[in-house]
This record gives sequence, structure tokens and C-alpha cells, in this order.
Amino acid sequence: MLKLSSIFKRVPTNIVYSLMLRLISIASAFFMSMFVAKFFTIHDSGLILFFLSLVAIVVSLSVRGFDIAISKIAAENGDGLKTLGYLYYIFKRVIPVGIIISLFVFFFLFTYKGVVLELNLFVPIIIIITISHVVMQIMSFYYQGISKLTMTILCQRTLFNIVFCFTIGFGFIVYNNKLNLIYAFSSIAFSSFIILLFIIVYTALSSGFKYQSVVKGKQYFQFLNLQKNSYPVSIVQLISMYLVQLLLFMLSSPQDLAGYMVAVKISSVMAIAILASTNVVVPKIVKAYKNNEITKLDTIYLESIKFASFMGIPCATMIFIFGYEILGFFGESYKSYYIVLCILTGSQLINCITGSSDMVLTYIGGEVEHKRNVIAGMFVCALLSIVLIPLYSALGAAISAAISAITTNALDYISINLRKKVLLELT
Repeated sequence: MLKLSSIFKRVPTNIVYSLMLRLISIASAFFMSMFVAKFFTIHDSGLILFFLSLVAIVVSLSVRGFDIAISKIAAENGDGLKTLGYLYYIFKRVIPVGIIISLFVFFFLFTYKGVVLELNLFVPIIIIITISHVVMQIMSFYYQGISKLTMTILCQRTLFNIVFCFTIGFGFIVYNNKLNLIYAFSSIAFSSFIILLFIIVYTALSSGFKYQSVVKGKQYFQFLNLQKNSYPVSIVQLISMYLVQLLLFMLSSPQDLAGYMVAVKISSVMAIAILASTNVVVPKIVKAYKNNEITKLDTIYLESIKFASFMGIPCATMIFIFGYEILGFFGESYKSYYIVLCILTGSQLINCITGSSDMVLTYIGGEVEHKRNVIAGMFVCALLSIVLIPLYSALGAAISAAISAITTNALDYISINLRKKVLLELT
């Protein structure tokens, strides 16, 4: 039988480096949330954290699958003039759309919640933030395509989180008091602008601004086809990720929203267990599937579950035992969300126990099944959220999100076993 050590020995240096970078990324998000929670009131913290989630939503709606498409183009063409031409083609189409969507979404939702907005400050701030984060999203996938791991991770909000933490710390030192929303939004815009300048300067030094215009040939139509097919999937994933936050924002208080989102950030630290397993196991799964070695594929998947559980169970245990104290680092008000944290951590633990089920299912030809499972989980989340959030607020949101995640993971796990049976019958 294949041993756990035989799977994870001699792990390539680039995988270890990737894990280190992703660990830094998770840590940056964790500390950013902690800074927001400690240096703003709990009411304002909820609005700020939700604002950042809205930025992610607007970006996903704006890029419309072009991020996935540019990653493939970059992998095929490298970082030459042809790929830069596709980047220019994309930016012309996504940035104007992003600005329009962002102004509408932010103005509507914040007016709905009674947040006072000064339009002379609000409009330029939103435009700067939108352009910067759209560029960050596209460039992250571009750098992923040309295998520049450091820039890939830095563009995935890691560098933004670090700069934002510094601006918050600077503000607290200067004012020596809780900061307000105007300072928060201005700091987000300033941090976003700094990252945008960094990307522009780095691109200019590494590739320059010369580009080759896109030619409408075979690759161009494949590019558009991938973009169109990726957009619906990204919409489903977007709804699954942010539906609970959106409903909590609209149906509950900013305080409960802040408590829920802090609990999400803490529990998401466990994602490193799944990430470590996925990065090592997926190439072996792909090879076993390609060679039609179904028994070996099954063994590798089971060992990946052991590996993820080996990392995830101790981490979950620490959160269950010390979660109350961990929440206290964010502020005394957050300690009341200990049960919320435990529920979300429990769902992450189930994720570890089922292993990299989503990636495994996808890489053994089960893309359609996985898409159906995600949609099923999304509907479960929507129905439970509409019922439970008005009754139990953050607790209801946590229950909805946890049951939705467990449903998707369970369906993926079942789909993997069904697909393996079919594959065994064909061999």
C-alpha cells in the first residue's frame, strides 16, 4: 500500500515556496481583519470588512471570466508582446464596466443602510479602488500563467493587506483614538493606489508598455470561448462565497456582520491544510487518471485525506479550546461570537476530512458534477440564510454557511466514488 511519506517526500521547491507565500497571504488577511477590529468601532468594522467583500464582488462581476482566459493565454504565449496585447484588450473592456457597477452597488447598499456618504470624496475613492483591484485581479492570473509565484500571490490582496495595515497603524499613532469610516475608505483607496503604482512600475521594468494588437484568429476565439464559459462558473462561486455576508449586511446589524467576518477569517486559517494537500496530490491524481490507474488514484486520494486531517484536526482543536481568547485579540466585543467561530471551524474540519474533493473531482473529469454540487450548496445556503439570519443573525449565518459547505463537500465525495466505480467498470 502506498504510504503517506511516499506521497509527500521530495516535495518540489516551488510547491514549498508557493505554500509559504500562501501562508503569508492568509496571515496578511488575518492581521488586516485584526487591525480593523481593534482600531475601529465594532459597528464601523462590520461596514469596512463588508466593503472589502463588496470590492471582491464588484471585481468578479467586472472581469467577467477574462481573468481565467488571460491565465491560459499567458501560459501559451509567455510574457511577450502578444500577451500584453491581450491585457490591453481586457483592461479596455473591464475597467469602465467595473466603475459603473461599483458606483451603483456601493451607493445603493450604503444608502440602504443609512451610511452618510460625501459624494465629492466617495466617487473618486470608489473609482481608484475599483481600477486598482480590477488590475490586481487580472494581473494575478496573468502572473500565474507565466509562473511568477511571488507576483501572483502579492496581487491577490496580500500586498494590499500589508499596506492597509500600515496605514491603519499610522492613523492610530497620529490620532491615538478609534478611527472613523472616512479614514478607513481613504486608507483603502491610498493602499489600492500604491499597489496599482507598484504593478505599473514592475510591468514597465519587466515587460515595458509595448504590445501587439490582438489578431482575430483561432487563439482569439478560443480565448473568448474560455472567457464566456468561465463567467457563469465564477458567478456561482461568487454567490456561494458572499451570499451569507450580503444577507447578513441587509438583514442584521453591522456589529453581527463584523463578528461573523472575524470568525470567518480565523476559521479560514485551516485552509492551509487543504492547500498543502491539494498542491502535492493534484499532480499525482492527474497522472494516475491519465494512465487509467484507478486503484492508485483511490489510494492517493485517501492518503490526501489523512494528510489534510493530520494538519486540520490539531488546528481545529486549538481553535475550539482557545477560540474565546483568540477572539479577544480582536476586541472584547468579539468574544460573544465564540459559537459562530466553532460552527465555521467545524465546517472547515469537515472540509479537511473529505480532502481535496473539489479538485479531485474536477481533475478526474467531473467538472459538470462539481458545478451541480456547488449550485446545490448555493441553494441550500440561500434558503437557510433567508430563514435563519432574521432569527439568529450571525449564528444563523454561520449555520447556513456551514451546512452549505458540508453539503457541497459531501456531494463531491459521493460523486468521486460514483465516478470511480464507472471508471473501474470501463477498465
